[in-house]
Amino acid sequence: MTGLSAQKARLSLYIMLWYKDSGSILDRFDKYKKAKACFYINTLADVDIAVVEENVRAGLDDLAARWPVKAS
Repeated sequence: MTGLSAQKARLSLYIMLWYKDSGSILDRFDKYKKAKACFYINTLADVDIAVVEENVRAGLDDLAARWPVKAS
């Protein structure tokens, strides 16, 4: 549910943004522009990787709570 796309002028960082606790994590991002489904950043140095990791983990945890995966 996360991806990184290098584009000519910037990087697009695709992260799930719809889960309920995302606001508190997103407030800790530094230099970015937010679109509907991604963040635009100039370089990876512009964001705190620990915050990105926390956001990805929180999104995966929320996804697992909504649609649990069970062994068959």
